[in-house]
Amino acid sequence: MSSSSREVQSVGYQLYESELRGFAPGEVLELRVGDELDWDPVADEIEELMLFLIGSRPKVKFSKTASNPTKVKRLEFAQPVSTVSLFSGGLDSGAFAVWLGGQEPYSLLAHTETSKIMYGKARRFRSGFVGGGVRMVTFRAKSENQQWGMINTRGVVFLTNAIAVANELSARRVVVPENGPMMLNIPVSSQVQSSKTANPRMIATWTAIVNHALGANISVETPYADMTKAEIIRGLRDPDAMAHTYSCFSSQGQSRMCGLCLACFVRIASCYAASLPEDVEATYIHNPFADSLSELGDVNQGKAITITEALDFWATLAEPDAEDVPRRRERAERITKKWPVMRRHALDIMLGARGYIEAGGRCDGQVGTAALEVLGRINPRLLDKRKDELSRMQEQA
Repeated sequence: MSSSSREVQSVGYQLYESELRGFAPGEVLELRVGDELDWDPVADEIEELMLFLIGSRPKVKFSKTASNPTKVKRLEFAQPVSTVSLFSGGLDSGAFAVWLGGQEPYSLLAHTETSKIMYGKARRFRSGFVGGGVRMVTFRAKSENQQWGMINTRGVVFLTNAIAVANELSARRVVVPENGPMMLNIPVSSQVQSSKTANPRMIATWTAIVNHALGANISVETPYADMTKAEIIRGLRDPDAMAHTYSCFSSQGQSRMCGLCLACFVRIASCYAASLPEDVEATYIHNPFADSLSELGDVNQGKAITITEALDFWATLAEPDAEDVPRRRERAERITKKWPVMRRHALDIMLGARGYIEAGGRCDGQVGTAALEVLGRINPRLLDKRKDELSRMQEQA
């Protein structure tokens, strides 16, 4: 990796570490840089980006003491590489990797290792389900903080690594394969805040900053921005490939997903909506529909309560004329006018919950009870229509 590419990686990691450490409003954020790139013209943009991501605007100052946070082997390809795609090993990035292998056999997957479990699954997925010409490069961070946190600036690190390797290979584009609802990540519960890990504003702002620093013109595309997870699963249509992906936010150091975080619940429901259900009992540590609060610790109880609140919000999106939740209905209508994908996503969650129940899944926990309640509020014809839409998508794929 060239010194310029390593420098932009360094700045991305430093922004991440600054959020982990935390700092007071107006505090100086000193970023270590080298002599090769000119960062001063984008200082204001970095400050604005941090304000957007963490709610506090630091005063950015550059110090000419560059560091090297990553170790990457020499990149050599027999053919030119035009596309670099982020690759977490999750369902969305796995589906895009399979598609990419069929379209561009000489392309690259950029994986930032956050746990050995995730890295192992990502490597096995690429070997088993992606075209042999598609290579994977893994970034292992030498971070001052040993533990990765699920915080907004981690998306900056992932994107920076992909742009840096694209710069090295003169690739034309970087792809962020995240579905639209997860990119937008609108809060669905009073217990959680919106994550901006893959937010469109973050992607556009940070891409412009790095392109300026490098003097590059790398485009960043988000091909799944108008798709739901169920739609992506319909396109993948491979249960074996799906089983080798990992979507959990909470159990990245374990072999099984937790089943209770929102990412797990969306995955479970989306698989049922796409008529490719998983074995919930075998795939997840907890069955969100069946496990009762009394069987869970405090943290997991909080997750289950979050899911029940989310179900109420999704039901409001799916049936925006519901009269019993006027304030949520108003908010839902604002969202769906701007982001129609959010309503399809909500219908998928409801359809998936119905599919799980109709398949005879255990439904005796608090989340299961909440699912039964919200399904009772929704016109079943809406879900039947959505099911037909997903079926047609598969036929046309």
